[in-house]
This record gives sequence, structure tokens and C-alpha cells, in this order.
Amino acid sequence: MIKTILIGLGDREFSHTATRYGVALAKQHGAILTGVTFLDLSRVLYVGPVPIGGGESAKELREHRLKLCQEHIEEAIVDFETQCLAADVPHEVVRTKGEPLESMI
Repeated sequence: MIKTILIGLGDREFSHTATRYGVALAKQHGAILTGVTFLDLSRVLYVGPVPIGGGESAKELREHRLKLCQEHIEEAIVDFETQCLAADVPHEVVRTKGEPLESMI
């Protein structure tokens, strides 16, 4: 019997489909769904070599990329929670920062 189902929340389309499948499994087994987000700051904030005088532009690009990632994560969480609530499936969300594989281990 499955007790907990882990769903990686990332890409909107993938997360939606994975959540839908996870909800069906959770209902079948009486399991709890755990949605996990990963924010790898080292990858998001890396903009490559910055030429002299380009520091401000690089900073703006880092801030923009971080904002977009955070928005995507929030959208995935909202979709996950909406589907779980609609199906009356117990759930939780775990937010992690760092390299995804290392975070999972």
C-alpha cells in the first residue's frame, strides 16, 4: 500500500499532468500527496561572463530570472493545491533550494 506520493512541481504542463495522475493514485491508495519544488539558485543566477561595465545589466538579468522562476513555482503550487482540494486529497508542499538531485537525497 502506498502511503505518500511525491510530485515534483516544475514545468506547468508536466506538473499539472503529474498532479492529476498523483491525485488518482492517492485516491486509490488513500495516500498523501507531497508536492516538492526545487529552486537551484546557482543555475538561475548564473548569467555567464560579464564584461566590464555590464554589472548592472547582469544584476537586472539575475533579478528578472529569479522573479520568473519564483512565479512559475507559485503557479505550479497553486495548481497542485487546487487539484488536491478539488479531489479532497490530503497534501503538503515542500519548498527546497539547491541542486534538485542533492536535495532529494
